Amino acid sequence: MKQARLVLDVERMNIMTLNDKFYETLEELKREGVHQEKYEPTEDEARARMSNTERTVRYIHDILAAYYEVASKRFVDNICMQATGYCLLTGPRKLLGLFSPQFVANLAEDQDQLTNIAGENAALSRRRVQLNKGIQDLETGRKIMM
Repeated sequence: MKQARLVLDVERMNIMTLNDKFYETLEELKREGVHQEKYEPTEDEARARMSNTERTVRYIHDILAAYYEVASKRFVDNICMQATGYCLLTGPRKLLGLFSPQFVANLAEDQDQLTNIAGENAALSRRRVQLNKGIQDLETGRKIMM
């Protein structure tokens, strides 16, 4: 959880990317004209030019939309790399490091420890035995009937 919090803190600090996809998306948004009005302008409105403020607002919107595309994918990648890759598989405190070849080999000798780690619940084990006994009884009954 600390690692996820770190990724969130880093992502929230600054809007920054060197990913080319950001610039491609920004250019695509400009070309598509995402901000085109949804109504037909009158002749006077058609002649009126967009103010600098409106143009700036729309440009900032395009920048944020393009950055969101890149940042959301980067965030998912970071969580995947750091949480699963680093914390579970490759880091110095990796969880899979607990299951070294030596540890697993020793489990074959220590049945109690093996049962504690990977054994099924005692109640489930009893229920499974009961069900298997019931199946055998039904099979025996079927053979008698035939």
